[in-house]
Parts: sequence; C-alpha cells; structure tokens
Amino acid sequence: MDTKYKIIGSDGKEYTNLTKELIILWLGQNRLNNNTLMCELPGNQWKPLHSFLNSTDPTIQSTASENQPTSSQTNSLSNTDSKLQTELLPRSSIDSNRSVCLNHPNQTAVYTCRLCAESFCHDCVINPQVDPICKQCAATEPKTTDDIPPQKTEATALASEALKYSLVSFLCFGFILGPVAISKAMKARKMAAASPVPVSGMGSATAALWCGWISLILNIIFFGQKMANGGH
Repeated sequence: MDTKYKIIGSDGKEYTNLTKELIILWLGQNRLNNNTLMCELPGNQWKPLHSFLNSTDPTIQSTASENQPTSSQTNSLSNTDSKLQTELLPRSSIDSNRSVCLNHPNQTAVYTCRLCAESFCHDCVINPQVDPICKQCAATEPKTTDDIPPQKTEATALASEALKYSLVSFLCFGFILGPVAISKAMKARKMAAASPVPVSGMGSATAALWCGWISLILNIIFFGQKMANGGH
C-alpha cells in the first residue's frame, strides 16, 4: 500500500490522504514549496516538505518534471482532487490579467475592501452596495454608536415619568402637571443627547412634550372661558 501524507495548505487548512506522486506534481507546479508542513500518515509529526522529499535537491526538481502525468492521468487527478487543487492554487498562478478573491482564488473579485484595500468576491464582503468591507475587517473594526443598541439610562426613566405626568394632566391639575411634564421631557431629551450611547425611551419624552403642551393649552382655554363668563 502506498504511503499517504497530509499537508497544511497556504490557506491554513489541512488536506489529507495525498500520495507522494501528487505532492511531487504540485511541487513541480509551484503549488507547494519547501517549507510546506507535511506529515506521514497515520502519524502526527509535522515537518517541512523538504525533509520528506529532499526538495532542495535538484534531482527532485527533475523528478517532478519527469513525473508529469499523461493527459489521461491529469484528467483522473483533476476529477478526484479538483476541489483540493483549486483551494491550494496560489493567487500568483491565476491569470494575472484579472483580479481574484483573496479568500477564494477560483472566484473573480468584484469588490475592494475600503479598509484593507484587498480584492474580494461577493460572498466575502459586507454591505457591498453601500460601504464594502471584507468580513475580516468587519470583525476587527471598532464599533460605532450606530452598532450599539439603545440602553436604558436615567433619561429613560425620566421620559417615562414625564409621560405619566402629561397624561394625568388631562384629568386634573393641568396648569401644574402640564408644565412639569414638559420640563421633565425636555430634561430627558437633553440627557439623551449628551449620552455617549444611544438611549431608549425617547419616544416617551416626545409624547410627553406634545401631551403636556396640549393639556396646558386646553386648561388655559377652559379657565379663560370660565373667567370670561364671570366664573360661572
């Protein structure tokens, strides 16, 4: 039985059950190099490729050339290991006239990351139509306040309290509770504007402002008419 090997490709992934002939073939095609990590199965002792094949010896280079498979053998290798060969294929061996994805050398690049300036295919980019960023950069980019969900703060509680005062002001003490609701709502909005993080509950502050003003105006009209009628 032929000895099988496993290697670690340039993408950091492990590929196993490789024959010596296939490894020599890839070496001759510059898909591997002398420092590619290699391990003889079923062991787990990793060494540079040249320690197994003596790839620094010129005779191995000639062996790689002499052992180029026939067209039928190439088709067979392509059918059985096409996915593996594609993933190990370095970017430099792809047609230099077209841009290829940094993560997927077999895919044409259609976007450039605005942070690292590398080329990527559609699947490797976030928000491609608006602000193309590769997934690697997106994972390490500092978060902005837009990425932080609204937080409950003292301003949230103050806005809720202002809304309660404004609603009660429609029932009684509108001259007093209306202005109180307006004051608390405005204070809550100022606190939210000064907060370093988004603040939740500002809808309540806005509603309290409207209700407080409406309640105050209605009370002014009501008492104005009552005084015009001589207090009756």
